[in-house]
Amino acid sequence: MKERRPSINPHPEHYRVFLLGVGKNTEEEKNTFCNQLSEKLGIPHALLKRIVDHCPIILKKNLTWPKARSLATVLKSFGAQISVEVKRDLPPIALEFQNLGSHLLTLESSSLGKNQSGTWSVVGRAKNDTSESLSDVWVLIQLFNVRGEFLTFEEVPLILNPLPPGEVSPFRAVFEEEIPIYKVSIAFKNASGNPLSSIDRRSVQEWIRIEWDEGDEAALSIDLSISPRPIQFEKPKEELNIQMADQPPGELQPPELETSRGTPVEPQEKIEPILDPFREGSALNTPFIQKEEDSATPITFPWVPLPSTPAPQIDPSTFEEASRLIQEISLKTEKKEKDSSSLPWIEEFRNSIQTFDQKYPDSFTVWFGDPQSQNIMKDPFHSLLTLLVHARFDQMNDTETALQNTRRVFRLLSKPEIELDEIPVLEGTLFFSGEQWRDLFHRAISKLQLVSHGILEKRTWEAFEIERLIRVIPHMSERLSRKAVRWISQLIPQSVQIDFSNHPVWIDANLYRVASRLGIIDPHFDFYHAKNSMGDLKIQTFAKVAFPEDPSKIETPMVWIGRNEAEGHCLPLSPRCEECLFETFCPKLYLDFDPTEKGMGRH
Repeated sequence: MKERRPSINPHPEHYRVFLLGVGKNTEEEKNTFCNQLSEKLGIPHALLKRIVDHCPIILKKNLTWPKARSLATVLKSFGAQISVEVKRDLPPIALEFQNLGSHLLTLESSSLGKNQSGTWSVVGRAKNDTSESLSDVWVLIQLFNVRGEFLTFEEVPLILNPLPPGEVSPFRAVFEEEIPIYKVSIAFKNASGNPLSSIDRRSVQEWIRIEWDEGDEAALSIDLSISPRPIQFEKPKEELNIQMADQPPGELQPPELETSRGTPVEPQEKIEPILDPFREGSALNTPFIQKEEDSATPITFPWVPLPSTPAPQIDPSTFEEASRLIQEISLKTEKKEKDSSSLPWIEEFRNSIQTFDQKYPDSFTVWFGDPQSQNIMKDPFHSLLTLLVHARFDQMNDTETALQNTRRVFRLLSKPEIELDEIPVLEGTLFFSGEQWRDLFHRAISKLQLVSHGILEKRTWEAFEIERLIRVIPHMSERLSRKAVRWISQLIPQSVQIDFSNHPVWIDANLYRVASRLGIIDPHFDFYHAKNSMGDLKIQTFAKVAFPEDPSKIETPMVWIGRNEAEGHCLPLSPRCEECLFETFCPKLYLDFDPTEKGMGRH
């Protein structure tokens, strides 16, 4: 994956580094991580352990991009799970004409970008919220300076003309000159210039996660194979920037050391950095190898330091910010230990989740447990294969159709080889006709059998491992593989044991809506747009508190409650709270709007 960085960020120190966890967050991995860092960097083991025990935590903020990337790279080399985010620093985009009565259009997304030549572009998406087509819709985009003075404007039509009811059209405007923009406004109008009423349903992300190609990070990783020098608490005369020079293959030499004033220093000169994590003014020997003014140009050459070369160190002051948070976090943790959650209804919630399967069993579970079916599935392989086949059949069509297909073929699954002619007619899906779906099933049988054998050979699995294996089956999506894993644990536990303790919750609009109305998250602030966004972190933390051994246990019941269907309860608008699984304790928050419209990102 290539490095993706925001196109605009005039303030270089707008990056932050999250420590999300260590490996799979087992105690052994945490202790190993802390032991290695403590040994290499001289940081107290107890401090490191307290930090990793309170993940996710902001490890360092107000960093430049090279420093943030370098810190992340080094910690990841020790097994840490790291996220680097940058704060958006773009001019605000406002939507005009929102109070003209019933709205006709929804602004679903917008963004402002600046390319290397200095020109700006505004792109977005608009949705027709009426029951009729809208013709000749134009977008008026105006730019203003820091004093609020009008600079210029552009008018562009929606790409789709006419725009059908309920459909979405993109738009794009380009400003062919460099302009000091402070504010942008967007308005919709018709061809005659009359304004069209609209509503703003964008989800604005203040922080954006950065991804980069770690394969290019070799030069940024610190060689920590050499033991660190003794800790000294005297400030050195000069802070060091280590600069590398390209060397031909086979002629690697120790790097030239250069002080911040540019005076060469002999490699054998002893210069001791401050490694006290609590002392102000601590020297920062950063792991990136370039000057600050050259930070936009990545280093691409390798470095294999000779034994006589002083090993650069990552400054333990990196952990100062996290350590300052520990006391506050510890107080909150102690309170949670006395009362497992600040939510007063958590015990009622646990009981409701525990009884969900008994109250609302799905049709496949009922059929699978029927004695007649069990008499036909006489061995674990046949049972597991039947379960995986049904999970694959359970596409976008209704569950009953998937079960109908499963019942037609499951008797054949005990045969080592199945010919196409032996497979009966199947019901199709939204995307495949019955005949196509039958042919695709025949092609997938060998992979289904191979995966089933692999699962039974190992027998003991972590949930994410078995889920990843199941996903190699053709037409087995993430949603279906998660269903399959849950069914395996529930229906054939004697054949396959699955550890769910580190299995995260899969968050969709239904689950997010229910979590909001329960008060687990606030849709105005806890936005969900990707893994490790604030909404995701809060839901995952709550799930871990509710069910430490199986956090994803909350997933199916909450998604079921939030279905936007006739039998659903927590509907986007006008929820049907009667007979809801959570009716007796739910605080019923945010009933006057759909929380997902506020809190879930749009892409």
